[in-house]
Amino acid sequence: MICTTVKSDNGHREGGWIALIIGAILLLAYLLLPYHQQEVKLEKLGEQQVSIKQLDKLQLAMLNELRLAHHEIRFLHVEKTDVNATLVWPTISELQTEWLSPFMQNRQWEMLGSPQWKMLLPGVYQAISEQGSSAILDSRADVAKVWFEQVQPVTAFLSSIEQLTDLQLINHGWWLVVDNTIPNNKHEH
Repeated sequence: MICTTVKSDNGHREGGWIALIIGAILLLAYLLLPYHQQEVKLEKLGEQQVSIKQLDKLQLAMLNELRLAHHEIRFLHVEKTDVNATLVWPTISELQTEWLSPFMQNRQWEMLGSPQWKMLLPGVYQAISEQGSSAILDSRADVAKVWFEQVQPVTAFLSSIEQLTDLQLINHGWWLVVDNTIPNNKHEH
């Protein structure tokens, strides 16, 4: 009797070729990927601007809360403005009764340093935390402007302000927070 060994057709050989082809495609993509990238030029910061990358954890948390609050403040402003076009901005107590963070005194407020709030001008709010940091939210424009004071320790709220300008804030040691991580993002200088 003659015995012959017959290899079973389990697809092992074809599977090996497919794995080799997939590996070759991935290697080719890995080698060619750097040549398929668009060069992104990020905007340079002005003298009195600070990137969100340079903020500490507390300031970054405050920035995020203020950006979210800005939209609610703008909504409340539009809601309160009467038919005679009299501009009405929500007060600090109104923001607290609306449960709007970081104005509402809760756990998040404590984590942010228990900031005390003051409305400097209609639509402009300043906070001073227990850690001595200070922030200003300017909600008068469609895009929020957030300023942090770089002078330590902060001792008082800004006072005797009739008109708040970027130049006044810059002259008093404030830094405008900008997101220069997004290409072609326009910032006011």
